Amino acid sequence: MESKSLDQVYKDFWVAWRESERVYYKLLRPTAEELILKDLMARINLGNQLKEDGNKFFRSQDFTSAIQKYIEAIEAVPRDLFENRLIDDYIKLKLTVITNLSMCFLKCKNYEAAVLQCTEGLKIFPKNIKLRYILGCAYGETGDYESALEALKDAKNLDPSNRDIIEKISLYAKAKKEYNIKMKEMFGGKLIPIVKNDLIPEIKSPDINIKPISEPKSKQIPQENNTNYIPYIALGAASLLGLGYYFLKKHK
Repeated sequence: MESKSLDQVYKDFWVAWRESERVYYKLLRPTAEELILKDLMARINLGNQLKEDGNKFFRSQDFTSAIQKYIEAIEAVPRDLFENRLIDDYIKLKLTVITNLSMCFLKCKNYEAAVLQCTEGLKIFPKNIKLRYILGCAYGETGDYESALEALKDAKNLDPSNRDIIEKISLYAKAKKEYNIKMKEMFGGKLIPIVKNDLIPEIKSPDINIKPISEPKSKQIPQENNTNYIPYIALGAASLLGLGYYFLKKHK
């Protein structure tokens, strides 16, 4: 067997190395789609972990902490990232978190938030019985018995034998009836018209003698006594005569 030179050995080695790289990148290196799925699966796992943390707080009646964990779980799996990938895993997680979050709001007596959360959830899961039940309870606790009965009847149509739903329908139907009776008692009779003169009696002005204000008299300037200036005039005239006589005598 002919021995190879050292240069030939190095050359054969690098050829084999490049071939192995080509095989690796072609067969073993993950594609872009595989990398996306890996990231989404990591998000699903994180969301499930946050959901379980929320469930622990829920069981311990710490609803505020449970709400925080459920919100973090929702934020971990934004819908636009999934598109048509892992839809089953996404839907399962999303439905559970939204339902639990709505129940937390109901337990905290934050009925407006519960209504909002259920309404948004029903846009995604329109036939979910639990969301409709929570929505009906939230409406009922705010006194909106009409909306409460509507939501609960929709839930009953989906699950006719559910005793919790039937009991709530009976409860809010009774509350609605009592409310209507109170309204009839309060506003059933005729309202007494309000007469303005009865509330505000006419006020007569007392007789007051008001003297007209006279125009102010113009200020008169006192006249000065002109006779006080006669001595000064005579003295001046005598001085002028004396001065004239002096000049005439000097130049004569």
